[in-house]
Amino acid sequence: MTIRTRWTAFSLTLSVLAGALIPGVALASSNGRRNTAILLGAATLHQALHHKTTNALILGAGTAYAIKRYSDKRKQEKRRGRYTRYVRRTTYRRVRHVR
Repeated sequence: MTIRTRWTAFSLTLSVLAGALIPGVALASSNGRRNTAILLGAATLHQALHHKTTNALILGAGTAYAIKRYSDKRKQEKRRGRYTRYVRRTTYRRVRHVR
């Protein structure tokens, strides 16, 4: 094998292993997002009480973003639930009336 072939094989093997071992995007529910927002808020408060203002500001921005993501996810889940209930009701009615 030439050096080029070895490097190509090594890089392909490394990329396949990295894709298999590194976790993908986390799909958190609204409860998980709420817990993250609470944890970040507590860390923000802790840093503010210990007069570490830079850390508190950065964590505060993270908290605000986590709260925004939580509310977006909660709205999405409510919307999906309403749609599912609507589809189940209308499908049931259609099946029941067809004879």
